[in-house]
Amino acid sequence: MKSLLQIVVPGLLFPLSIACAGDFSFESGLLIGGSEHDWEARAVFAPPDLTAIDTIANDSSDEIRAFGRWYFDGLSDERGPLAQAGLVDRASYVELAYSRSEVIHGLEFFEAGTVVEPGLVVPDFETDSLDLSLRRVSEDSGWFGLAGLRYTDTDDALLIDNRTSLRLGVGKYLLDTTTLQFSMSRFDIDENNPTEYEIALTHLAPLRGQWYYAATLGYTRIERGYDAFDEAWRAGLSLYPARGLEFGFAVDVVDDYSPCFECVFSGDRYHGFASWFISPSEQLSLRLWLDEGRTEPVETPNGTRWDWRSEQLGLSLAFSVRF
Repeated sequence: MKSLLQIVVPGLLFPLSIACAGDFSFESGLLIGGSEHDWEARAVFAPPDLTAIDTIANDSSDEIRAFGRWYFDGLSDERGPLAQAGLVDRASYVELAYSRSEVIHGLEFFEAGTVVEPGLVVPDFETDSLDLSLRRVSEDSGWFGLAGLRYTDTDDALLIDNRTSLRLGVGKYLLDTTTLQFSMSRFDIDENNPTEYEIALTHLAPLRGQWYYAATLGYTRIERGYDAFDEAWRAGLSLYPARGLEFGFAVDVVDDYSPCFECVFSGDRYHGFASWFISPSEQLSLRLWLDEGRTEPVETPNGTRWDWRSEQLGLSLAFSVRF
């Protein structure tokens, strides 16, 4: 795995030193990000135990991602916002990306009013991922196809785990800059092999003067087996006061149903983002997100009652160039 990464990553990042304007064939970039995740769970065990256990955890993570994209029919940015050139120009591409993340765990237990030593050590872990994706557009009909393949390699003190997932999708330009797409992903994890279904609508239009706006709506559902599933609704709005400027906001409303606990985990995700083309081909992007998760107090079949709260705050900075 390491020898492959040593070959791929320099090849993706080499074009960062090259830039031109107008019509492009390639794009590459680098993202650096991190997040802090705090969560708390409380369990009150049924008689005869009648013991309350509070669990408090803090996880921090760091990520680096590099990508290279080839527009095999070319990419023109002559119309509309520069950040939406791929949508406006109905661009077709193939992309290869590598990412590496590291998660550091912290965990404490508190029992019925007395502080006890942590009773569980959760190992830190690192994950390497390779992604290959394809978008092929028929410019005349407006139909397009999507395909993706992901390989992840997770290594920690207890487990070495390799996983793959396959994504296939289809979409259509309903208007000149309005698309509707549907995709399905299959994850090779265990005997359940979760399946993800996603539908998304994107609309870009002039607002006033040189201003543009883009609106997105989406729905995702993940079937996890044993009647368990996750689903999320997304709404987002981006504004473009100039061709090279973008800022926006998006909200996800998430539900995670687990029948074995007879409960629904729910949460909200808030995303704020902005980007600036410092030249016609060089882009800086900033993203800030906040995830909040919770469940109402639940009583399991054996009489144990528990509830859970979670909060994650993250920030990423990216630079990309077209040439």
